[in-house]
Amino acid sequence: MEMRLLICGNFPPSTGGSQTWSYEVARRLVEMGHGVTLLAHKAPGWREFDSKCPFPVERAGWKIRLYWKFRKILKRERIEKVLVTHRADFAEAARLLAAPRRVPYVIVAHGGEILKERRAPSVERNFPDAARVIAVSNFTKGLLVNLGVEEKKVVVIANGTDPERFSPSADGSAIRSGLAKPGQKIVFTVSRLVKRKGHDVVMRAIAALKDRHDIVYIIGGVGAEEGNLRALAGQLGMRDRVHFAGLIPADELPKYYSACDAFAMPNRCVAGEMNVEGFGIVFLEANAAGKPVIGGNSGGTPDAIIHGETGFLVDPEKVSDVADALDKIFSDPQLAARMGKAGRERVMRDFTWKRTAERVAKVLEEATE
Repeated sequence: MEMRLLICGNFPPSTGGSQTWSYEVARRLVEMGHGVTLLAHKAPGWREFDSKCPFPVERAGWKIRLYWKFRKILKRERIEKVLVTHRADFAEAARLLAAPRRVPYVIVAHGGEILKERRAPSVERNFPDAARVIAVSNFTKGLLVNLGVEEKKVVVIANGTDPERFSPSADGSAIRSGLAKPGQKIVFTVSRLVKRKGHDVVMRAIAALKDRHDIVYIIGGVGAEEGNLRALAGQLGMRDRVHFAGLIPADELPKYYSACDAFAMPNRCVAGEMNVEGFGIVFLEANAAGKPVIGGNSGGTPDAIIHGETGFLVDPEKVSDVADALDKIFSDPQLAARMGKAGRERVMRDFTWKRTAERVAKVLEEATE
């Protein structure tokens, strides 16, 4: 049965896991026959992006402008269910405007956003009236329960990826030949350049392995830590082995995964950031491309990686742990191939965006005021 849905939250062309979630799940819900209108804030390049979107997207400013647009869509589109994919202001609008109209709303919780102290009042106000709360990992579910959200209201639905887009068949030869010499191994990380992603630990691990493996490190993304990371590369004598790719275009990203030999992001909790990795979609993308992955045993990452099967979970504070994982992968090509194969098979079985959207649709169908 078709549902008329309002989906609101973080959305491309801004980048991040919640933005990817919003777009990919919305697209699959449309493919399933549901009517979707998406409401998001403006971001650089939004007009061009929205013109190519396979469903209508409306943009709004903050607070009163957002509420006005939210209410207008509810009435005009005769919305039956609301899905809040991120951000406190959208949840507030759902509670104040959808609930009084007897339109059930469901909130998606990723992890780090609900840990921020300034978000506590929003959780207290807006989550109790939500019909259901979707947690992207068991770790995030635990956070919600600790914050007072009823456990029976929380359902865990893991993130997904697109195994057709991220595939071993993607041609990464140009990237490999442009950034690495024959015989060199490539480690790849793509994320915002912030402390909690652990780029510095990867760099130190590569430096520790210089007598055993010839490794090049490609870093995709932009962020506040770029200057510090460039300085660290110089201190470690690795300027010619660390390549900053910047913001990688969406159509180029699969080629980077294909070009690398291992994906590493030893995510950790950093004091002051009040942030964690709620799941880690990038681990699924790398596995879908047939690559072994290394992630920090922190936050929701244990839901994304099966230790010893699809990659390694490491202590993100220990350079020796990351170095040991890289050494195992690069010293045993058969192990690396097995992990990459197992990772892709797991993605195909359980972690496609289609599968995620089907689970989300079931929650929305069952949601009542």
